[in-house]
Amino acid sequence: MAVPLAHPRFPRVFALVAGVIVSLCGAARAQDDLNAAAKREVLDELQTTLVHQAYVGGVRFSQWADHEAKYFDRLDQARSPEAFAGVVNRALAEFGISHAALLPPSAFKQMERTEVVGIGVSVRLANDGLRVLRVMPDSPAATAQIAPGDIIIEIDGKRPKEPEDLEGEPDSVAKLRLRKLNGERIEIEVARKRIQTRTPATLTILDAAGATVDPDAALPNSPDATPGDPPHSPIRNYGLLRLPTFGQEYDEDEIKGLFTRCMDLSGLIIDLRGNGGGAVNYMQHFLSFMIIEETPIGVAVSGQMAARYVEATGEDPSDVIKVAAWSTDKLKVTRSPIRPFPRPIVVLLNGGSAAHRSSRRRPCASCVAPRSADAPVPGRCWSRSFSPSPTTSRFRCRSVTMCP
Repeated sequence: MAVPLAHPRFPRVFALVAGVIVSLCGAARAQDDLNAAAKREVLDELQTTLVHQAYVGGVRFSQWADHEAKYFDRLDQARSPEAFAGVVNRALAEFGISHAALLPPSAFKQMERTEVVGIGVSVRLANDGLRVLRVMPDSPAATAQIAPGDIIIEIDGKRPKEPEDLEGEPDSVAKLRLRKLNGERIEIEVARKRIQTRTPATLTILDAAGATVDPDAALPNSPDATPGDPPHSPIRNYGLLRLPTFGQEYDEDEIKGLFTRCMDLSGLIIDLRGNGGGAVNYMQHFLSFMIIEETPIGVAVSGQMAARYVEATGEDPSDVIKVAAWSTDKLKVTRSPIRPFPRPIVVLLNGGSAAHRSSRRRPCASCVAPRSADAPVPGRCWSRSFSPSPTTSRFRCRSVTMCP
């Protein structure tokens, strides 16, 4: 979600964006350079948003102003919106905020594109380069065995400053230096090609042996059976649903259609490997096809909620689990146009990812644990993102942490 940080002279110049992949928020009017007043307005509103709205357990946003001051010279020297946003994003990353970025106007144009010339990865700025979030199937990056979690620390001998540093002309070669999840550093060459930027969710039907089945012959029920009824045939087929993102590319109608096709299968495998996350409301929509309506799935912990927690209890708000347990304001599963999937579900996650490391406590991927063929029950889920609240002229943001 994109949250414009506006200035009277530079309307919709910047946006504060949260989530692993930035989302579309209309075209912004670019400016060739920024003066000190415009920069100060953006920085002041950013500070207000962080101090009063954002929440990350253990991060003291009240210290943001002191942290920002360390970047005074670099912010002062930045002349273009792109350079200015780059310095701000470096400061955000080093402050410990991994799910927020400030976008210049040119980034909006990037988000509107349906095709880029690159290596086929989604990345975000990290302290020491670009962190790989998702690798597109059949892309040059996939062929080169680049994986989510890798850090691109050099591109053509230079430290990358923005995701666009990976782009170039078709067939041009990017010389990359990477740090793998295991700490190994490698150097590879990857040829750029034209990449479609949207990867749709897909459904593959598998038999019990794992072989692909013709979808037209896959459903075990009779033609007049009600979707979700117990199978009338001993044939046991399973669905492999790959969901690449909960970000702007998430298509609610597409997901509904895929779950509708799944309802007569014996089980479902949900592949979230490479899914970097996104909007909480999209996650709620997705969970509605697996969990009964109005089931509590978590708590949206914001800066305001943390402040109310301190006022009511006098305790340290850095433990997000305690704040969430104290709150009575629960996020719930939204209404689904079809019944929740009633049979066993398995979820695949990237090894080494945050969701995988915390899967025993807060597994977004383990949100459903059916206790019988017809009784899906809620489990626990976790995410961190920003959620927009529209006002008359722009959006505001609040940090959201989903907790059990």
